[in-house]
Amino acid sequence: MTDRESDETIADASRRESKESESVEKVCADCGTLLDSTEWLPTRTSFDDENVVVYLFCDEDCRDAWQSE
Repeated sequence: MTDRESDETIADASRRESKESESVEKVCADCGTLLDSTEWLPTRTSFDDENVVVYLFCDEDCRDAWQSE
């Protein structure tokens, strides 16, 4: 497999995962409010050796409250 072919495979996988995650309801990590994924949302991330977790929030107040816990 050439580099170009492997890049396309990675890109295809990324698009597929993005489409799958779009069907999941997204809620604020602090208050549980249903989020509109078409708008800008404040976020925080955490990670370890193998995983990255993205936390979404309905507004900056919820993000700040979550950070202080």
